[in-house]
Amino acid sequence: FGYNRAINKADAFVIGQPVAFATHGRFKGLTNFLQARIAETDAMTLIAVCRAVAEPTGAETGVMPVGNFSGTPITPGFTGNGYGTSLASQTATSFAGFSARDQGSGTIGSNPAQNLTDRPTEWGIRVVRAQSGAPTMMLNATTGAVAFSNSSADRVLADSLFRIGSATSNYKGEVDISAVAIFSKALSQDAIDKVVADMRKRTTRLGLFRV
Repeated sequence: FGYNRAINKADAFVIGQPVAFATHGRFKGLTNFLQARIAETDAMTLIAVCRAVAEPTGAETGVMPVGNFSGTPITPGFTGNGYGTSLASQTATSFAGFSARDQGSGTIGSNPAQNLTDRPTEWGIRVVRAQSGAPTMMLNATTGAVAFSNSSADRVLADSLFRIGSATSNYKGEVDISAVAIFSKALSQDAIDKVVADMRKRTTRLGLFRV
């Protein structure tokens, strides 16, 4: 589970006992997950082949396939909760991409891009892209559904490292994950399409899904 396919990059730590299936792993928030050694940067792109095991009904039962929510802000001038950059679901009918941003006067907002037509219990290749000066994008590359946040303000970074299958608080639901890619840059749509195409080939080969 912890093997990092990125060349010369550190493997993740396996926390707890994620369950291994032939096509994916099953992770439980705060209990069984991967602790990556990756810090967030101003620009991030997160891509995950994932689904929630059960329909989320709130933050406690929600799922976070990949993210660094939450930590302490490291951007000067900010205190309180550092939301980080994350892919998450708290409802039975949506997935969201969170990206902490400056809301003025030293306050931080999570500024989600909420995809309201994305059923979390269905397999999908999901993408979050965030950077200062552009709205956060949440894309389900399997269904084509896309949403954007209402803010292009400067990012506010958190000190927490990325986790796969868990947040650092709340989000205790179970999530199935077949692949995750974390990029410390905002990929162009063309670059996203290339990564998604490779993931589609893999999911087809595994018989996971073919869309």
